[in-house]
Amino acid sequence: MRSHDPSFAVRNRERYDEINRRCYDSTTKTYTCYRIDCQKVCKNFRSMRRHLSCVHSSRDVVCDYTECNKLFKSEKQMRLHFKTVHTTDKPFKCPHNECGQQFTNKQRLDRHLDSHLSAGQPFVCEFIGCQKRYKNEMSLKTHKRIHLSEPTIKCTVEGCGQRFHEYKYMVKHRQTVHSVPRYIRRRPPAHCIPCQWPGCDFTAKSNT
Repeated sequence: MRSHDPSFAVRNRERYDEINRRCYDSTTKTYTCYRIDCQKVCKNFRSMRRHLSCVHSSRDVVCDYTECNKLFKSEKQMRLHFKTVHTTDKPFKCPHNECGQQFTNKQRLDRHLDSHLSAGQPFVCEFIGCQKRYKNEMSLKTHKRIHLSEPTIKCTVEGCGQRFHEYKYMVKHRQTVHSVPRYIRRRPPAHCIPCQWPGCDFTAKSNT
């Protein structure tokens, strides 16, 4: 690694001397950025070095891996790159028995696990902005009705008039907007007495 190279240590020492010479204030014992348009004050050398590397520095930190030569703004970025790309240590293993892939960090493992979820739901809605997935084609076709048809199920609350594609969405709307309970207890039907006149379909509720 370049960190064990004598020239690497010399460059670090030169950088240290330069920051102390240009930024350190012996009166306040703080570090002030030498850029006229910045003048940021830091309490210690490490904070000032990080500030200069992240804000004002060009990509001058070279990857320690011999055959890489990628440039980074800060040493922290370079170390993260080295750990994720060049290291052979991969402690994060996929829990699926048939897979067995290993990764250097949890973020990469999480992205990989998403591929397993997608494999179990291969039917994807192609409408822009949707991208919902389903296990079978029938479920996908049922879902597509939301995009293709006009809502036909009207809210049962008087004066509302809002319509929905599915009954369950209307029920949820009544709960959240109108505070109507999910299950409405219906009154038992009243006993009806039919008209005795031949050919008449009129019925009347019984008083009993």
